[in-house]
Amino acid sequence: MIAFAPHPNYVVLGQPVTLVWETKNAVSCAASMSSGGSLWSGSKAVSGSESFIMSIYGSGVGYILTCTSPDGGQASQRVVIYAAPSNPAPSPIRPTVDITVYPSSVTGGQNTTLYWATVDASSCVSSGDWSGARAASGSMSVTPLSTLNTYTLTCTNALGSVSKTATVTATSAESPVISLTASRGTVTLGLSTVLSWSVSNTIPGASCTASGAADWSGTVGLSGTKTVVPAAQPGTLYTLTCTNPGSLSARSDLTITVWPADTTPPIIYGSGLVTPTATSARISWFTFEPSDAQVEYGTTASYGSLTPLDPQLGLNHEVNLTGLSPGTLYYYRVRSRDESGNLGLRDLTFTTLSLTPPTLTFAPNLPPTASVYEVSPGQVLTFDWSSANVTSCVASNQLSLADWSGSKPLAGSQTVTASQTRAANYSYSLACSGPNGSVTKRVTVYTSLSSPPPPVPAPTLTLSASPASLTSGQSSSLSWSSTNATSCSAPWTSSTATSGTQAVSPTQTTIYTLTCTGSGGSVSKSATVTVTPGPLTGIVFRPDLEGRTDFTGITFTIKIYTPGNS
Repeated sequence: MIAFAPHPNYVVLGQPVTLVWETKNAVSCAASMSSGGSLWSGSKAVSGSESFIMSIYGSGVGYILTCTSPDGGQASQRVVIYAAPSNPAPSPIRPTVDITVYPSSVTGGQNTTLYWATVDASSCVSSGDWSGARAASGSMSVTPLSTLNTYTLTCTNALGSVSKTATVTATSAESPVISLTASRGTVTLGLSTVLSWSVSNTIPGASCTASGAADWSGTVGLSGTKTVVPAAQPGTLYTLTCTNPGSLSARSDLTITVWPADTTPPIIYGSGLVTPTATSARISWFTFEPSDAQVEYGTTASYGSLTPLDPQLGLNHEVNLTGLSPGTLYYYRVRSRDESGNLGLRDLTFTTLSLTPPTLTFAPNLPPTASVYEVSPGQVLTFDWSSANVTSCVASNQLSLADWSGSKPLAGSQTVTASQTRAANYSYSLACSGPNGSVTKRVTVYTSLSSPPPPVPAPTLTLSASPASLTSGQSSSLSWSSTNATSCSAPWTSSTATSGTQAVSPTQTTIYTLTCTGSGGSVSKSATVTVTPGPLTGIVFRPDLEGRTDFTGITFTIKIYTPGNS
């Protein structure tokens, strides 16, 4: 252990300097300088003082004392002296204080020694686990009375005072063991934290005392919690001392850091994150400090409605608005208040969605009917459906048939098998729901248990042209025949016969279409007759002079003749 101090620590070149030191458990000491100089060097006594004339200029030269213990261990202490090159008026300084303890950890009942040295001190006083006036330097044997002991030395001169503290821990198998914690180790001025403590290794008659603050004083139980409001800046020290009868007391210190009072409202971000429906909206935002949440809203900038306050302090916030009108512009303002009571605000607008009702189409692949579809036992049906403005669809049927039940996609196609035995009407249903309501469609069927009539065949038709290619002026014959048809029609014939022939003389390439109809439907066929122009047979070129008395603006007519055309 080394206590080492300079006097003074600011000099002018040529002025004297005194170094004072005390050691404990040292057998030898050696001096050295950070600059490598010889002004402070060589072997030194284990305690003493030494003066010399300052001859080294520097903004801060370190003087080092290294001492060796009997077992070969070493410890060093370093002080700094500032030297000016000329002789200005010396800058007045407060005292220099150095205090150490050896050993710093003992068993309960053992002694330890305090060593201290000071410079420029007019008086010194001790506090903590020792008290009273003290000399400017010295040593003192003390017996720690608790598991944690602090020894503070405060020295004063005309310019002020300086305090230094040495700490000694003492162990005792019979002493209580204290756990002292806080819910928050740092708080803003005026806010609270919760102290929690528990004490173990106690015997009957053990007691605890709180100290350090107005709201943390007096006798307390061996465990508990207490809400405190730290009032001192930059921190408040809370101490808990507990004692078993006849043993060392145990002590635990806890410092709560105190920030200046918070006067800044929370900064609100992301309040434009609105998820509206036709009748509701979810508003989300976040803050950079824990805050509560509330929203004002309405159809004017005066709002008019206020959501319940969410008092839970957090960084991410979400509020749901309900009972809104579809397709309406809403004004809203988010509100977040921090723990210090500062209120942050931000206002925006949103528009609810228009109320569009759900729609659904649902039908089987059967010919249209008035209300009921007649099917054969076990007949396979195909249901086709589509929907809009829905989020879910559910199928059901009156007979609890497994192939049409449960959740269905919003659009699709599915086959089902009709009942084998049901002779009465029964229905297949599809119900779809969305944010703006629900819709249900039904298909009613009747299973005929008698043999179904044979299916009606569809008509067939053939149509041909002979020849299919001809020269202008020639004719072609159209021939047709059909089956399962009751009549035929075409714009190029007045006949409605289901078979026949018809001569045609097209002047250009022509497509001839014929449609035949029967009980099983209708069918159309087409035949194309391609026409090419014939050879040139003559040209007539004459003016139009009939009835004219003048011959200006005469019109000439040219006629070109081919076979069958002119």
